[in-house]
Amino acid sequence: MKIIKYIGYILIIIFAFVFSLVLFVVFTDYVPDEIEIHEYTNRVDGVLDDELTITIFNIGYCGLDKGQDFFMDGGTGSRSSSEEQTLLNLQKNIAAMKEVDSDIYLFQEIDIDSTRSFRIDQMSEIIKEFSDYNYSFVHNYLVPWVPVPLNKPMGKAESGLLTLVNGKIESATRYNLPNDKTIPDKYFLLDRCMDEIVLSLENGKTLHVINLHLSAYDAAGIIKKEQMQFLREFIKKLDFSNDYYIFGGDWNQLLSKDIVIDKDKYNPEWLGAPPTEFDDLSVTWGYDVRTNTVRDLYEAYNPGSTFETVIDGFLVSDNIEIVEIHTIDEGFENSDHNPVTMNIILK
Repeated sequence: MKIIKYIGYILIIIFAFVFSLVLFVVFTDYVPDEIEIHEYTNRVDGVLDDELTITIFNIGYCGLDKGQDFFMDGGTGSRSSSEEQTLLNLQKNIAAMKEVDSDIYLFQEIDIDSTRSFRIDQMSEIIKEFSDYNYSFVHNYLVPWVPVPLNKPMGKAESGLLTLVNGKIESATRYNLPNDKTIPDKYFLLDRCMDEIVLSLENGKTLHVINLHLSAYDAAGIIKKEQMQFLREFIKKLDFSNDYYIFGGDWNQLLSKDIVIDKDKYNPEWLGAPPTEFDDLSVTWGYDVRTNTVRDLYEAYNPGSTFETVIDGFLVSDNIEIVEIHTIDEGFENSDHNPVTMNIILK
């Protein structure tokens, strides 16, 4: 009877712990407004001209280097392999971006204070190295504790989108994108969003740069469709007579209809179908199909067998001429993504 009593005590303790954790997460849930005008930092003066270079890079919180897999992709990993490797990935990613020397950088998965990346403040390190750039940051992941996987939980997650520009920022606005509303996922997954930065130009017009990261784990594609419809309605309201618009980031879906995938061999849950929502609007896609921008994380990177494709790119208003766009082949050495650089002329 004593054994039964002890088992009962243990079960009560476990239940109380789980119940307390759920209550804690629910009552501390990050619930941003649908539209938030937020703070930004101008450290230098300057006005952008009509010829620009812009680079996007999902750095994978500097924990998804070539030796890593991820449990939600079918692997086992949930955190960076070590603090030393995280710092090395961060240093290598920063060095690669400084070599590009862009006017504008759009970063995704920048950790501020997360268990998975050993609480390294990646934004502070980046803005320190890019001291002659102004910047804007918005959260899209702010959860006190992610309890999965049970053997090594992801833990605290504080992460977001970072935009760097070498021109003066006039305003910054965070827009909530449609997100997963199912319980318990809504409390533990990212709060997807886009961050719009407004910049004045030498020609007297205005440039709007939108940094975004769309949903990944959406097997039915429902949330992605809602997010793309949101963007369609957003774009339909824009005025292209005096304003230029650049949307850039990680779309988590194929960007080209010409990419054919053998779904009997590869069918990752995070990969959406090529978008068609903007075909009748005055916008143009910018991507490079010559080099893949992302690799799957069901295994450590193995060139030739690991699934790769193109999901990182740009959508620009038709008053912008894309001169050149190319993916920088980093071989997924320090991130599960490759950066993409675009040269443009504002007409």
